[in-house]
Amino acid sequence: MEKTEKQYKQLNVEERAVIMLMGEEGNGLGKIGRFLKRSPSTISRELARNLDTECGYIASRAGARANRLRLKPRKKLKLVMGNELFEIVKGYLKRIGHLNKLQAHCSACTRTIQSTESAMRRFTTRCMPCREVS
Repeated sequence: MEKTEKQYKQLNVEERAVIMLMGEEGNGLGKIGRFLKRSPSTISRELARNLDTECGYIASRAGARANRLRLKPRKKLKLVMGNELFEIVKGYLKRIGHLNKLQAHCSACTRTIQSTESAMRRFTTRCMPCREVS
């Protein structure tokens, strides 16, 4: 059996409109999913996120909410090189003698880097060691 790579693709305006119209007609999640060539769980999650108790599912509101959430800023990283917390962690690891033994491991390519600097960068960006090596 061949493994297929999953590609996340957000629902577009037309798909949200179809969900709204087919839902009003009383069609089930499976039928809507087959029509849109989407998983019924995708339709279920979309409805759960955006179903209003008074008005039901409104495609324009759902799209506006999705855009607002997509543009919402993400949480900042706590351990960034040069940051005060980074230096505290680095000093602590040096003191207990683990800094020279640290290994940075990238889950994306399973490459292990044995340098101190790379090991510390591992905490700031998931695949930074691989970018440095290549």
